Amino acid sequence: EAADKSSWPKDFFSALVKSDWRRWVEAVKKEIDAWDANDTYEMILASDMTPGASVVPLGELYTRKKDQSYKFRQYLMGQLLKKGIDYRDTFSTTISWDGVRWFASVANACQKRIYGHDAITGYLQAPERFDIYAYCPSHELYSRMTYEELAVFRKELLELVAIEGQQGLKKFADKHRREARNNPKHVLKINRSIYGNPGAGHEFEMLMQGAHIKNCGLTQTEIEPSLYVKFQVDADEKVVEYLFVKGWTDDFRHFGTDGLRAHYEDWIGRAVKMKYLGECSDFVGVRFKHGMVRDLMELSSPDYWLKAGKIYQQHFPSEFRNRESPMTPADEKVMMEQVTDEQHEEAKHLPFRQLCGTISYPASCVKLEMRYAVSLCGTRRGRWGVRQWDLLKTVFEYGHDTKEVGLMYSRGLDSHGIS
Repeated sequence: EAADKSSWPKDFFSALVKSDWRRWVEAVKKEIDAWDANDTYEMILASDMTPGASVVPLGELYTRKKDQSYKFRQYLMGQLLKKGIDYRDTFSTTISWDGVRWFASVANACQKRIYGHDAITGYLQAPERFDIYAYCPSHELYSRMTYEELAVFRKELLELVAIEGQQGLKKFADKHRREARNNPKHVLKINRSIYGNPGAGHEFEMLMQGAHIKNCGLTQTEIEPSLYVKFQVDADEKVVEYLFVKGWTDDFRHFGTDGLRAHYEDWIGRAVKMKYLGECSDFVGVRFKHGMVRDLMELSSPDYWLKAGKIYQQHFPSEFRNRESPMTPADEKVMMEQVTDEQHEEAKHLPFRQLCGTISYPASCVKLEMRYAVSLCGTRRGRWGVRQWDLLKTVFEYGHDTKEVGLMYSRGLDSHGIS
């Protein structure tokens, strides 16, 4: 899969000469339709721009999703925007993993299924509050063509490649890019918070806060700003209905009593365009396995470790070994050894930082027994030798070997009470 990335197109014209061009074009048209549906921009004369406002290019990002479906994202080159003029706040809240674990434990204690929903083209639903403009994309005259028209245009591009090679195609794309940016007659006035704008996350967060608090009547918790709750009580102040909602950017999970849950799904759908996922067994890379019969909730990340194993396979020529612990006391002493210049020179080409970052995520989520080992490995990110690298690999092997082991929440099994 990593090798396939090098063959992904860089622009619309290189996408057209691919053998799977129809699938790439379908992804492009889907993105453009989303922009149109959200009234993302309007084309205006360049002379009508607000004096002093910024006009920046649009980038093209071609990727593949987890299910290998084709994805195209058109984004604003936000690094060219000016803070305080084109945007102000840049924060966007996400629930912490302490909050995620708490959410899972309460769902299990209440014996409620967890349901999911995410915002459709999330950022594009949030309004842009500053005067920002973009150059027309180089594919503007082509991406809206019918498939029949594109097939004819594709034939012309293939003939160009046959005569001048990939360099000829690059010159063709560069020419259109220059024409769109040098003294343009028309520009795009941005109406929505586009991906790439440093302020887009904040604008989307404000949209979701308003939707949950004003439209749905939920309360935003102080400790976890991305956790919302709602309770209804009877005349005796006994809770009869309840709802819990957590969010990670545009990905949301919720559980509660049937009445409030149904109302919430209706309310939030009126405020923000949502895609409902039904009962969900995963959240940002972690598997939620809820055994209602035995009153157990298990959190683990086996798929994460399997994918990581494929990425770093070349560094484990003898396959992954079985490990009973992430680090021994002897390993700890080696990790804390002083690394000489010669030792670091010998090992500096090894992806120590990358592998350390890879194991950090599951350790912060569900592999809590790995935290000390990961923290100790992190102290060597600026300087490591082969011995430290080998120990980091041992920590990784432990995570990979115990990938099915995570956290378990029970209900009714603990003599100290439900936990």
